[in-house]
Amino acid sequence: METLYPRLILDALANVRYPGNGKNIVELGMVEDDIRIDGNKVSFSLIFDKSTDPFVKSLVKAAETAINTYISPEVE
Repeated sequence: METLYPRLILDALANVRYPGNGKNIVELGMVEDDIRIDGNKVSFSLIFDKSTDPFVKSLVKAAETAINTYISPEVE
């Protein structure tokens, strides 16, 4: 597995599109500037305009899938 760094994470997350407008979650500013990397563990925050956003769960799952798909399945 390659070395993880924030740009790599953002590039993977740019593949996740927000349903409804087709823009990716990075260009929409939904990824907080708090990407933390500890070995193969990655954590970050997604910002939603409303806590009642119907896509919260699906976007979190899509973000996790994008990281596993575009970087490595070993990333937690």
